[in-house]
Amino acid sequence: MKRVLLLPAVFLLVSGLYAADYDMSLELESSYLRGYYRQALISGPYVIPGGPASAVEQKAELTLTKELDDIKLNFNGKIKLNENGVSTVINYAYAVLSNGPFTASFGKQRVRWGTGYMWNPSDVLQLPKNALDPEGTVEGTYSARFEYSDEFFTPSVIVSAVSADDEGELPNTVSYAFQLYKLVGTADIFINGAYLKDYVESIGAAISWDADIFVVNLEGAAIRYRSNAPNIMYVLKPSDSGKILPGITAGLSKRLSDSFFISAEYYYNGWGLNNADYAEAAAQVQDIDSYMSVSRGLMAWPKRNYAGASLSYTWLDTITLTATGIYGADDGAFYAFPALAWNPSENYGFTAEFLYNFCDSRSAQGVLLNPVRSVLNLKFNAYF
Repeated sequence: MKRVLLLPAVFLLVSGLYAADYDMSLELESSYLRGYYRQALISGPYVIPGGPASAVEQKAELTLTKELDDIKLNFNGKIKLNENGVSTVINYAYAVLSNGPFTASFGKQRVRWGTGYMWNPSDVLQLPKNALDPEGTVEGTYSARFEYSDEFFTPSVIVSAVSADDEGELPNTVSYAFQLYKLVGTADIFINGAYLKDYVESIGAAISWDADIFVVNLEGAAIRYRSNAPNIMYVLKPSDSGKILPGITAGLSKRLSDSFFISAEYYYNGWGLNNADYAEAAAQVQDIDSYMSVSRGLMAWPKRNYAGASLSYTWLDTITLTATGIYGADDGAFYAFPALAWNPSENYGFTAEFLYNFCDSRSAQGVLLNPVRSVLNLKFNAYF
């Protein structure tokens, strides 16, 4: 807990040294979740439990910003209370310093990487966004970013402290990344690369071109994972270690108005598994411990070909409908995630979310990929 409270304490201390007020927003959320789980024999004696499950959760999310001449401070953190106890997370807490064409940022932050809306294959060092909820806040990494804006191009260098064991502990190693940006007409062009010794290296490029009818997004990277790379260790064959394989996204998006947005995207994961390799990895599950470790590598879009579509429409500035669907071409899996939000006031609102998993319940692949059949999540939010 002391580690969790350190960054906000520093943020508030620095802010308190100045007379100017900081902007603050507080969101309180009460939610009720009802899920249904499939039951299936995966391997040996282990059975994924089936049936319904319910949960009630309370959440408080605090966002702070403060302008101090050439410095801007940013903070976002959450506290959750449910039957498992209290948990906290700091999504970001960083400072941005600007001086002419130079910009530097320090702290826990999320660096914009790539142009894909649902997937970013060139981003191998940050936590992936939730493809079913691409607009959701994602926890950042501890990093320092240095950028120089020039008429020819804008280079930036990112040095990050990461936890190589991927268990949420404090950082214990350092990664390095670079990005070059150039605006050509109506096209944003990026070239980037990343390096984490003994774990992963990548070189990639991305483009976002406003072609008037649609915005065309292309992103790709050549990626080399090592045998002990985080998040892939449990599904990586020894013979694959050191290979260079591609990751690619191609998408179209269009904001038809301030209230209507649509997007469609294809994702090819060169490091993904075919069905036979997936079944072999799933067969490693023998108990709850091995299920938790193996499924961590198998549940994050582990196959090779995915197609997704998303839309968002707001009516009368108070009702917002969002819907996301993802189809896995390798195994026929399909996820549907519609949500309806009603905000009759700027101070409170209601949201209903529903996730349905059309994965094949008769196979270990379909169940282990995500044993949840459906989830209904009802929320009440208050804003201050």
